[in-house]
Amino acid sequence: MPQKDTVHEEVKNALVKEGWKITADPCSINFEGERVFIDIAAEAPFEAEREGNKIVVEAKSFRGTSLLNNLYEAIGQ
Repeated sequence: MPQKDTVHEEVKNALVKEGWKITADPCSINFEGERVFIDIAAEAPFEAEREGNKIVVEAKSFRGTSLLNNLYEAIGQ
């Protein structure tokens, strides 16, 4: 299982504060025959009679020396 990023708990707490229900921490999905781990899965109901929204969140901190390199690494992963 992958290591959690330093901002993981802050991101999770922010989601809960905004009304999202954490459904998996971490979340794993199968994609093209491979098991992929994503940091957090959450859902938030729209209305009682409608299906809720679902999201998966990858928490990343940008602590390297180059903002452009940090962005490349985050998107490239």
